[in-house]
Amino acid sequence: MFQYQLSKTVIGLVFLLAGLIYTFTAPLIGYLVDHKNCTIETMIGGSLLASVAFTVFGPSPILRIPKYTFIFYAHYF
Repeated sequence: MFQYQLSKTVIGLVFLLAGLIYTFTAPLIGYLVDHKNCTIETMIGGSLLASVAFTVFGPSPILRIPKYTFIFYAHYF
């Protein structure tokens, strides 16, 4: 908090964003997997998204991302 000079409100909103994203995407993904029978595609897509998120979360030295950016946004990809 002090290192990045952010208020408690901003930090709380960032964590709230994760819950909101999960709230809206979980039923959608569940519907697609159950009714459209696309389990393999869903697993491949999730694996690719996780790979990108972990690459950015590091952050990878290849990407040259400033430290303050990856902490908040990489977690929510």
